Amino acid sequence: MALTDPITKSDFLVTVQGLSHYWQTFSGIKDQARTGEYSDGFNKRMQDRVGSRKVQPITLTKGYDPDTDDELIGYWRLEYQARRQAQGRTVIVQPVQYVPEPENIGTPFTLFNFRPTEFNVAESDKTSQDTAMITLIGVYSDWSKGQ
Repeated sequence: MALTDPITKSDFLVTVQGLSHYWQTFSGIKDQARTGEYSDGFNKRMQDRVGSRKVQPITLTKGYDPDTDDELIGYWRLEYQARRQAQGRTVIVQPVQYVPEPENIGTPFTLFNFRPTEFNVAESDKTSQDTAMITLIGVYSDWSKGQ
């Protein structure tokens, strides 16, 4: 039996094509097949059939830096205004090892035609010492491993 050496959740570098930022958290790829039930009319057992696939929206978050994150705010505002005409961007989820800088290991996951649907920033709580975050939620058309 082959030995495995799994990586941790922190061993991914997540970027969106055309943006200079990386993301701290990524909700992961959720790819689900729809199912339907049917009866052939002869037996008393319902049958399940696997149908088309649907990928679930993704959530990206990072700490908010008011000196450098205007690019992300501008991205949201421009993409929202032009989202019906705009072609989506590519999201790359690259496994890395830190030695001490990130070094790619294995092949990346690639999410195609990412289009943002929700943007959250500037949540405030005067009693909190938590890091302020930017959250970007969006949909994508498909994904692959190794391209």
